[in-house]
Amino acid sequence: MNKIIKRIIIGMIILLVVALIALLGINFFVVAKTKSKILTEEQAKELEDVDCILVLGAGIWGQKPSPMLEDRLLQGISLYQNGVSQKIIMSGDHGSDNYDEVNVISVFHHTPKYFREALDLISTGKVDVEKLITKKMQMKYAKKALEMHKNGEAIKVLLEN
Repeated sequence: MNKIIKRIIIGMIILLVVALIALLGINFFVVAKTKSKILTEEQAKELEDVDCILVLGAGIWGQKPSPMLEDRLLQGISLYQNGVSQKIIMSGDHGSDNYDEVNVISVFHHTPKYFREALDLISTGKVDVEKLITKKMQMKYAKKALEMHKNGEAIKVLLEN
């Protein structure tokens, strides 16, 4: 009986070592093959006529981006802020009610700095808020306004007293 258990354990260890070598080999192969296609931030800044920066989704954990998605978002935002392109497209999955990568991505980069900048743009008249508002409703209809927004009947609703 001890010999059988010993053989099973040795077999499992060998299988684990082979799997680990295979994973490391695949990783090394992918890194080696793609290294010349990955640009540094400095190289990206030197590019001309860049249509847009494309950030693809990479999963969420609850209501937070996965580490890979967070890295992609930070890199895309950095490239945008450094003037690599005037457009940034962020793509994600919203295949079910309890998996909403799109909205996790959309609020990821909103910081107090951006809210201050937005308020400054509005207060100085550089952004005409009236063009953004598609519906005005009284405050008592807030629930209806949210439903209209959710159903795509309104983009932005201004709630008034």
